[in-house]
Amino acid sequence: MTLRRILIAACIMTLTPNAAALSCKPPNLLKRMEDAKASEDVYYVLSGTFTPQTEVPAHAHFNLQNQHKKRPPITVNTLFNGVSLTPNHAPNVPMSNVPVNVKTSCVLAWCSSVPAQNKDRIAFVVVKPGQAPLLEIAPCSRNVFSVSQNKKEIGLLKSCFEKPCNANPEPRRAY
Repeated sequence: MTLRRILIAACIMTLTPNAAALSCKPPNLLKRMEDAKASEDVYYVLSGTFTPQTEVPAHAHFNLQNQHKKRPPITVNTLFNGVSLTPNHAPNVPMSNVPVNVKTSCVLAWCSSVPAQNKDRIAFVVVKPGQAPLLEIAPCSRNVFSVSQNKKEIGLLKSCFEKPCNANPEPRRAY
């Protein structure tokens, strides 16, 4: 019986060589906020939904034979509906049908995806003059977070605009 279990485990490990290869640290919303504030890039912190304006392509026809080949990032045009977060003392800025490019990428067999249309997300979006805002999502993304029903994450972020974030919630990754 023990030899049988060893053989089964060996077969599973042989068939799935990347099963444990990608190890992502749990994303930390408030640490991400501090990183965005410290960055030379300009970020909008958005809360709402992203609706793709084009078909969302699969990443370069993934299959087991090409899983180790480098695949180029894919950019999808979306429309954002929701708010841009602001400090506590200011109301959030409503945004309706604002173009946002969502750039997804792959690391070996793991690919990111565009946020689901029917779920509110918190997203850290880079803004550059003359370009549509850009949301970059990697397989171990730290730019997209789930929003709980009570939206406590939004209150925490609003308090972080003008002072350091000191709480430590860890929302679930959005995908």
